[in-house]
Amino acid sequence: DKYHATKNQPRGGASSKFTMPGKDFLTRLQRAEFAKWTDTSLARGYTTVLAGTGCAISGQALRDVVSKTGRSGPWSYDSQVEDFELTYQIRKLGYFCQVSRTVRAYTDSMKTIKSLWNQRMKWQVGTVEDLLRIGVNRLTMIDWWQQVCGLLMAALRVLWVVVLAGLTVLQELKFTWLWIVIVPLLFTGTELYSALRIPNRDRLDIVCSLVIVPAEIFAWLRAAWFVAAWCEALHSKVTKRRKDRWQLQYAAESSN
Repeated sequence: DKYHATKNQPRGGASSKFTMPGKDFLTRLQRAEFAKWTDTSLARGYTTVLAGTGCAISGQALRDVVSKTGRSGPWSYDSQVEDFELTYQIRKLGYFCQVSRTVRAYTDSMKTIKSLWNQRMKWQVGTVEDLLRIGVNRLTMIDWWQQVCGLLMAALRVLWVVVLAGLTVLQELKFTWLWIVIVPLLFTGTELYSALRIPNRDRLDIVCSLVIVPAEIFAWLRAAWFVAAWCEALHSKVTKRRKDRWQLQYAAESSN
């Protein structure tokens, strides 16, 4: 593993690059998503979450978290995304966290829509809950920005459907070369680049990126759990009633 430490930022931990074995449709979509996450973290130079699978964390950093927080262990039992919360505590102490460029970990994918939904709802609801609790600061700015972008993309997708339907009904829909050729080519180029970055990719991964439809299906799913998670997190904050997302994910994975 090769990761650096600046003078004022000792090494806190590193997450490995993730990939998933499998050739089914959902696995391919998740594998492409994880490849994008890895590339984003590598380009940024740091990560805000040391994922639970395949990560290495400094023992001193863990001991410092226990000392500073006063809890019985470094991980929080109140958070539904304990890896995100722990990474925040580590970074808060001045440690540096990033994704390894050389180490690769293999993890299972969700094989059904139900198990995928429950997994991502736990991740997203937990992240929103932690961000609402922590607030906005220099360490959470990027995470808040990602939440804003996720909600904005969901709104734009719904708006696009509404406008398209309205223009169709009013018979005002006119196609131009911009929308027919140029925009699809831009999306295809972006997806193709991401597909070429997928570890252990095969021809079908490339085909899926060129067709665009699979990526768009996943984008709609992502938009759905973004909105649903924010609604659930805000409702939970008001009513003080909280779903056990750990149990829901266990139940879904047992039939995965």
